[in-house]
Amino acid sequence: MGSLRDELFKAKLVSDKDVSKARRDEHQEKKELGRKTVEEQKRKEQEAREAEARARREEDKRREQSRRAEESKKESRFKVRDLARGAALPSARTGGTRRFYFVARSNLVPYLEVSQETGLDLEHGRLAIVEVEGKRRDRVDFVIVPRDAAERIQALDAEAVRFLNR
Repeated sequence: MGSLRDELFKAKLVSDKDVSKARRDEHQEKKELGRKTVEEQKRKEQEAREAEARARREEDKRREQSRRAEESKKESRFKVRDLARGAALPSARTGGTRRFYFVARSNLVPYLEVSQETGLDLEHGRLAIVEVEGKRRDRVDFVIVPRDAAERIQALDAEAVRFLNR
């Protein structure tokens, strides 16, 4: 069975001119609909690309902030290490027979063997014990520094100063 238009044409209810005009109009409508669909699809694709670019920029921004924070933390660790090592007491003054216990960052309770004089200075708050990154990354060292150096270190990293009697 044919289309309604063909049936009407066979029944001579519409002329040949009306049929061709209807076909032209139908074709025009399909063409317009296609243009709208294509335009809409292009618009959606553009929006998707823009959203993806925004997400990428946000991710890059977040990654950059993370990198800067890590870099700042690393720089702070190096400053603490350099300050502590520069202000550390000579080993002749730290070695001795007295064991001085303190709490490390790892919640372990290590000790340093110090002289009687150094032990008294630690007790009275004239000296402090600072935890610094060792020469190997997986190791930490403890150094004894004067109070003023410990306070400067504490301003940079409060966790680095492991013992300071006030």
